[in-house]
Amino acid sequence: MERLKLKVVDDRIFQDCYDIDAKLLVKIKSFLKFLIVPKFSAEKICPWVRIGMRLRKYKLNLLSDWCHYRLLKKFNCVISFKATIGPKLFLPHPIGVVIGRDVKIGEKATIYQGVTIGQSKGIFPVIGNNVIIYAGAKIVGDVHIGNNVIIGANSVVVDSVPDNTIVAGIPAKVIKTINQTNNYR
Repeated sequence: MERLKLKVVDDRIFQDCYDIDAKLLVKIKSFLKFLIVPKFSAEKICPWVRIGMRLRKYKLNLLSDWCHYRLLKKFNCVISFKATIGPKLFLPHPIGVVIGRDVKIGEKATIYQGVTIGQSKGIFPVIGNNVIIYAGAKIVGDVHIGNNVIIGANSVVVDSVPDNTIVAGIPAKVIKTINQTNNYR
């Protein structure tokens, strides 16, 4: 009963704001809900990565570190804001994803849970466009992953991978070549 009364009071408080500018208030409420609501959602991780990268770019390190801490605590993933990540990155299950600081990832990459992309002897991997990296895969060292590549689950990639291929295994080997007309997603 008290909760219902509180909601009515809150609605009356915001009623004046609706009269002023309803659209602005809806945008502010949705942004605050995005920041505060503890509900887990895979769609919420990529904006945090982008915000952290922008903050790092403009030398706002304290806020960038806060975004990094939030990613670590809320989503249990470590993504360096110094990495170069192309648009449309998709992390359907971001738990346990680790991306190193100088990694370069192209457009439309899909990365599943438990993936590690890191350095070996100070050299980081470069990943092309339209790449799918399945759960538990490790990509380490001076590796160039081509465009339209699928990396199988629990694969360890230590050598470069050509375009339009499927790789799997420990160490990863080319299993199949993909025609560009195939819809492999």
